[in-house]
Order: sequence, then structure tokens, then C-alpha cells
Amino acid sequence: MIPSTTETTDLADAVTLVASSLPDAVLPSEALSAIQRLAALLAPVYWGGFEFRLNGGGPVDFTQGMDGPHRIARALEAPIVAEGRRRYDAWQRIVRFGRQWERPGSVLNRHVGRIGWEFDVHAEGDLFVPPAKFMELRPAEAGVHTSDHTMNGIIACLDILKPDMPAPIKADIRRCIDLCPSDGGIFQFGVMLSRPINALRIDIWGLGPESVVDIIGDLSGKTPDRSLQELVHRLSSVVSRFVLCFDLGFGPPARFGLECIPDVGSQDLPGWTDLFAVLTDLGLCREGERRALLQWPSIVEPFTASTPWPEDLIVGALQSPPDTFSMFRKDLNHIKVDWLPDRPPAAKGYVRYQHVWHQRVLPVSKADRHDP
Repeated sequence: MIPSTTETTDLADAVTLVASSLPDAVLPSEALSAIQRLAALLAPVYWGGFEFRLNGGGPVDFTQGMDGPHRIARALEAPIVAEGRRRYDAWQRIVRFGRQWERPGSVLNRHVGRIGWEFDVHAEGDLFVPPAKFMELRPAEAGVHTSDHTMNGIIACLDILKPDMPAPIKADIRRCIDLCPSDGGIFQFGVMLSRPINALRIDIWGLGPESVVDIIGDLSGKTPDRSLQELVHRLSSVVSRFVLCFDLGFGPPARFGLECIPDVGSQDLPGWTDLFAVLTDLGLCREGERRALLQWPSIVEPFTASTPWPEDLIVGALQSPPDTFSMFRKDLNHIKVDWLPDRPPAAKGYVRYQHVWHQRVLPVSKADRHDP
């Protein structure tokens, strides 16, 4: 039996625990303090990550993820939601979304698999500003065309989260769906609730180098210049399939993001080493940042942690069978390279962590053996 957690400890303990290995060059102390203050207002749902701007730093964003609607009820009980609803209408819409998402058989329940709240964290900023909300689509049900499933899922989310989105957005979404390759598609989309603009973030996965350049040209209405072609060519030496990110809602997109994961997979450190070598050579990443992010992937257990273990997880471990152990997995998620015409590219690093209950096979003692 996997233990459940109680409501005795906030998320700030876990943030301190997983982030303790990051140097100031990547996670400045003032940024960590702001994230800890934010985490103290969130429910103890231990799956999330950090977004770092590379090659010189900047604000560090924090994401809390929910890997299914079973998590949302707990998240909506957090102090940030109660106070946020009093200050911002967007929090009211987030709550309505959550209540519908957790309802079995609802449109949102059938279409949305995972979500993430991404907070723009600033040292002196308002912690209750609504987050950007990202949603990952489930596979289409049997008998439902993928394009219809994608369209219906996105529109159902917008009807709640961004009801004032301009009417032409539907035609823009359909056009993006039609541009997707047969072995790719829109797997994630987001609404920028923290920003005073009607923007819909679209993420298309499964794009080869040529497809990326072609789609950017199609969406922007401009012939891609040599700088984009050279950037994609350099990255494609270690990344054969990209995720293309862009915003819809206010004219043809000009800014595009290329999400990169090494060809060998997200858990292969040599592959990440090769990717960071290309980023460093392009001037997109500093040496200290490269070292810090390559050292991030690890397993943290209570007896190896440098800070106290969250109390509710200790209680859960004491209530669990002796073969069940509490641990945090820390992994690199992806690198995003932003491209705008006539501007140098910029890169961001995304890392994630997740608490897991690991059931370990215990050795059989001699007294327990039944040798013939």
C-alpha cells in the first residue's frame, strides 16, 4: 500500500530540500527566498520544477504540476487560492476549471491529462498573481479523430480560463492543427493568466529540423532567415525532434521557442553533455550554469538529504510497509532556445523534481529462508 500524505507540512520544505544543491549562479538566494515564500502558500503536491534563464541569469520561474485530476482538490485548498480569489478574477476561473476537471466524464476530464501552474516569481513581487496554466492533452478516445479531440479540448479549456479570447483564435488553432505532421501534434497548450494579454501558448511536438523551419515561415508569414536555419542545424546535431512553442492571439507570432531533449532520451547524461556543449559553443550557456544543471539529476533520500525531510513524508513513511521508501527524483526536463528575427537567440533550462514512494525488494534473512 502506497501511503498518502497529511496536511501537516508546506511545500517550502521540499523546495529547500531539492534546491539546496544549486549554486547562486543559477538560483540566486533572493530568487530562492521568493520561491520558498510562494511554496509556503501552495499545497504539498510534490511534483514541479524550476525555469532558469541561461547565460547571465534573470528571474527564476517555479512550476507546480498535477499528474491527474486526483491532485486538484488538494491544490485548490491551498492558502494561495483562497487569497488569490479575493484579489484576481483569474483565480476564480482556475477553481472552476479544477472542479470540472475532477468530475468523471466531463469534457475536461476526458481531454486533459496533466496540468502545471507556472509562477513568474520576482523577489519583491505579488505572490498572489495568477500563474500561467499549462494543460497536456490525453490521447483521443477510440473513434474520435485526433484533430477534433485536440480542438475540442483546447476550446473547452479556453471557455473557462479565457472566455474573452478573440473570436478568430479558433481559426488560428485549427490552422496550427493542420500544420502538425502525421507523427506529431499539439500535446500541450497554455493560457497566460499572469499577463494582461490574450495569448494562447501552443506546443507542437515531433518536428524534424526542416519541419521546424517550414512551420515558423508559415506562421510568421516571412521567409526564415539564415540565422534560424543555422541555429536549427547546430541543434539538430544532438536533437532530431523538436517541440515548437509560440503564442497565438495577437497577430502572426514573431517569437518562437525550440524545446530540445537529447536524442538518447531525457535520462541519458552523456546526451545532455553533448547538448550543453553545443549551447556553450553558441554562447547560450555559461560554464557554471552547465555544470550546475548537469549535476542536478539525482535521487535524494532522507539519509542523503542536506536539509530536513518534509514532516508529512516522514509520517507517511512510518505508516507504510517496511519495503516502501520515500525519495525525490530530480531530472533535467528540456532546454528551450528562443528565436526572434534580428535578435540573438537566448536559452532557458528546465529541471523537474517529483516525490515518489519506491517499493524496494528487501533481502531475505537466513531465518526467513526455506531452503530444502
